[in-house]
Amino acid sequence: MLPFYDTNAKLRYIKFCLLLFTFLFVLTGIALIIIGSTINAIYYEFIFFLRVDYITPATCLVIIGFFIFAVACVGLYGTLKSEALVIGAFGGLLGLVCVLQLGAGVACHFLTGHLVHNLRVTMNETVWIYPYNEYAAERMDAVQENLACCGMYSPKDWHQVYNGTEIPRSCCAIDDENAMCEYIHNTGCYARLAPILKDTSRMLTTSSAVLAFMQLTGMAFAFYMAQCLRQQMRLRRDRKMMVTEQLLYSDADGTKSPI
Repeated sequence: MLPFYDTNAKLRYIKFCLLLFTFLFVLTGIALIIIGSTINAIYYEFIFFLRVDYITPATCLVIIGFFIFAVACVGLYGTLKSEALVIGAFGGLLGLVCVLQLGAGVACHFLTGHLVHNLRVTMNETVWIYPYNEYAAERMDAVQENLACCGMYSPKDWHQVYNGTEIPRSCCAIDDENAMCEYIHNTGCYARLAPILKDTSRMLTTSSAVLAFMQLTGMAFAFYMAQCLRQQMRLRRDRKMMVTEQLLYSDADGTKSPI
């Protein structure tokens, strides 16, 4: 009888831990959605200067975040109902999410260099076609106004484009159409935007590693609880068989008693 009660007590402890982890797993999903959406929101303002293909890791994190909610529901159901099969499936799904998440983080880490390179090339082209391409001019103006910068490396870039005759009004430090542009931003836009890309990539990679560690921990809890549930089921079955045998022997002894 002691092994049964020992397993039962251990199972209650594991069940509590897994319920707590499932709640943390939901928070993980929210964190992934927020992180991925934040990175996409940052990139959206400067999408003209970037390749859309390189933003997919952040989008992948958003998709994984939503997928986590479904996985968390599976884990919650399996834990509350003490279903060994469902909890085992929950552990397997945690492993799948962990692999997808780490893949997104690693992909973003290795693609950051290409992303910064494309930013440099595209921004240089945009500066030169600024006088002739209205859409490119709008995008460059938006970057210069939002990031308080001017040109690619410095305001001198516009001197080459306009032969020193003028400079875009978006470079003005004081945005007043009726005022003279006496003060301009001295920092180049590449120096402003490149660190943003590197920082967001670092944030994505770091968060992926931390959250993956949490998921691996939850996967270990899930598999261990599934094992304890199967062990408990075996003990219950053995206990039931033992009680049945005792009843049968008791009945047999009763029939053989003297009249």
